[in-house]
Amino acid sequence: ASPDIPLLDSLILKSRLIRSRSFIGRNMLRNAMVDAKKVASQNPNNKDALKLISEIKAKETHNKLLDKKISKEVCRWVKKATTTAEGAAAIERMDDESSS
Repeated sequence: ASPDIPLLDSLILKSRLIRSRSFIGRNMLRNAMVDAKKVASQNPNNKDALKLISEIKAKETHNKLLDKKISKEVCRWVKKATTTAEGAAAIERMDDESSS
């Protein structure tokens, strides 16, 4: 008995979608996109794949905005630490602690 190729292809596509969702959950968006795009390239009308691609793009945008916000906050902290008397005193205390 030969394997049912269409069924096998269908199962492979489903497994890629499941793996893509798993990657999204682990915030491994690049890997998630690879699997979702692979499914979409083999089956351009696959609504689940197209939905996942949109979801991944939205998460990427959200992560970039969050990274930018965190980066700006760190810059503010560094500026405060290096330009105020309070910050200079804190840096001095850290230097004293690390040398002892």
